Amino acid sequence: MDELLAKKVLKEIKEVLDAKGVEFWLNFGSLLGAVREGKFISYDNDIELNAWSHKVNETMMIDICRELCRRGFNAYYSTLTDYIIMEKETIPVAFSMFTQEGEKAVRPHEYVYGQGIQMFVAKCFYYISEAFARTRVGKLNMETISGLRRLIIFLAVTVTSILPNKLRRKIAILFRLISNKVIRSKSRFGKTRFPARFYLKLRNFEFYGMIFKVPA
Repeated sequence: MDELLAKKVLKEIKEVLDAKGVEFWLNFGSLLGAVREGKFISYDNDIELNAWSHKVNETMMIDICRELCRRGFNAYYSTLTDYIIMEKETIPVAFSMFTQEGEKAVRPHEYVYGQGIQMFVAKCFYYISEAFARTRVGKLNMETISGLRRLIIFLAVTVTSILPNKLRRKIAILFRLISNKVIRSKSRFGKTRFPARFYLKLRNFEFYGMIFKVPA
């Protein structure tokens, strides 16, 4: 991942999220790079941000996506899996929301781990589900799409958006249930769980001359 481009992209996203009053924090590879190396890890392939789902509603997601698209990003959101996908300058950004379930913080994600024909079928149903679950607002910036896979996803989201939201959500849930049923005995699909206490208290941390929240 290009460090200068990633820094530029992160700065713009921070400006948008701060303006919308969204409390978010650095996490995963981005957090590790910030704390351990003081910069993005060179072999990391995206920027990862998180927030609590009860603090980011759909109206906020729409506003965030629309403003990012105005700035030249491509962005879409999913209320089924509580995240926003953003991309600019070939730098993808995953902004996912954690939901607290008891003592666990549950984070959805878009990738399905595993191999074999059963997993391949599950992935197919999963990505079909996501095509119906995701909503794009604002203009499509073709020049910032990197890679055939992302282009296909953006086009699929654009095509499915002609359907009413309620119908799209029902279809998305149906395909998600099929996917989960296919691999029910194989893996815990589409979610990771962490002790919630790690994310309930945040502190300020300087990264590239900007102040971000990180787990305390």
